[in-house]
Amino acid sequence: METRSSKRRNLLLKEAKREVWGGYSNPDDDVDRISDLPDELLHQILLLLPIKCVAQGSVLSKRWRSLWNSLPDLDFTSLLLPNKARTRSSSLSSEVSKSWPFIDEMDPISNVLARREKSCMLRRLRFCARLSFTRLNGLIRSAIRNNVQELDIEVTTDDHFNLPRCILTSESLKVFKLKSCYPGFHLPPSSILTDGFRSLRLLSLSLIVFRKHFSLHDLFTDTSFPLLNKLSLDTCFGLEHVRFSCPSLRELALQKCFDLRSLEIASAKLETLRVKSCLDANFEIESQVYINGPKLHNIEWEDNAIASAVTFENLDALHQASIGFYVADEGMPASEISHVSKLLAGVSHVSCLVLDCKCVEVNKNLANHPFHNVKSLELGIGFTKRDLKGLSYILSKAPSVQNLTLQVEENKAQSRELWGPARDPIYWENQAQLFKPFLKHVKFVKINGFVESEVEICFVILLIKHAQNLQKLVLRSGYYNPRDLQLREKSRKHLKDLFTHVSSSPPQIVFE
Repeated sequence: METRSSKRRNLLLKEAKREVWGGYSNPDDDVDRISDLPDELLHQILLLLPIKCVAQGSVLSKRWRSLWNSLPDLDFTSLLLPNKARTRSSSLSSEVSKSWPFIDEMDPISNVLARREKSCMLRRLRFCARLSFTRLNGLIRSAIRNNVQELDIEVTTDDHFNLPRCILTSESLKVFKLKSCYPGFHLPPSSILTDGFRSLRLLSLSLIVFRKHFSLHDLFTDTSFPLLNKLSLDTCFGLEHVRFSCPSLRELALQKCFDLRSLEIASAKLETLRVKSCLDANFEIESQVYINGPKLHNIEWEDNAIASAVTFENLDALHQASIGFYVADEGMPASEISHVSKLLAGVSHVSCLVLDCKCVEVNKNLANHPFHNVKSLELGIGFTKRDLKGLSYILSKAPSVQNLTLQVEENKAQSRELWGPARDPIYWENQAQLFKPFLKHVKFVKINGFVESEVEICFVILLIKHAQNLQKLVLRSGYYNPRDLQLREKSRKHLKDLFTHVSSSPPQIVFE
């Protein structure tokens, strides 16, 4: 006689099979084709589902319960935090953090880890939560006991907490990501850190609060992190000095290290470097940057304060560079311009170069640093007086550019018409003589934020008339009122007629 529980289980099994068959009837409903599949394939199928659905499916049979208890990847983010948009913010106030769900004493993560088969590999564990340090420490210890290989945690706590030391001694852990959304965490003393993380390949830490006078100068060295090839440090408060020379490091990212005064990078295998919103912006405090990367291929140096001493060595392999600075509203002091010049000189040999608006503004005052190898150039610009003089200078020093992109700054949209000479075609005819080699080689030009001002139109006419090999010109509109669509289409038609009149064989012109 079939009991109620077995009847319910059979109904659930049939419903699951209908889902797999896409809603169509199975020619043989009594045959369990899904359960006959090997565990490896079923695991891959289950990993495509939310973890709550996988857990519910474990009640179907002992086979499905075993699959659940041996699932290699456990991602609890969809279960604990349904409001993902809220949890991705870089910092949370105490009021906001209180809306995060607590993990109580019988939390599902601990229960799942406790019931796992000891012989099964735990490849990945990921969760987001608001919880106490005691609970966090317990979850991490449980994951380490299960020989987790990848641990990805996003957490908010009531107070600062210390990084659990059990992570340092794990021999199975290869990937460790810890993001503290509020209020941050402390690292153990560097003397303890240097003996840990021996098997780690990837390390990502966010919102670290360093104790007074804490330094990482002796942590990421030749003898520590022997296998680490990817490192990311985000939002580090109190970090003043750091040095990176890990033997296997290939990718390094630093972000929001506002107190940094000394940055030293000397890694033989480093290929990608990203530094954003770093260095102390106090002009009265000297900051130093030293980079030695014989295999460095790409550098992104964006929105950083200007260092008082910059040294680049062995960057012959550098192919792509993106450079930008943070400058206060009062502008860049004259004493800082020479520091910018030294940094640009260190990347002047690249073939792909991106310069933000501040770089373009000050370029007219920089030393003579030609960009002879640059084939692809992207510039932030506002079409103001300072921008246009900087633009002319850069184009005159970059004769081999084939692809040019101008990223018009939105906050300067109201200033484009202030400089009268730039609205005169004669001014641009004179400028054309300065960067004639550029006009000879350029093939593709794109202007993002094009609002059809007189200055912009004069510049476009210059390109159409004098760029001998220009094949395509893309004009992507900036902000405009949708109610002016008809007027805008009429204006575009007028521009196309104007451009055709300027040249008998104009390039392909695309409005976006």
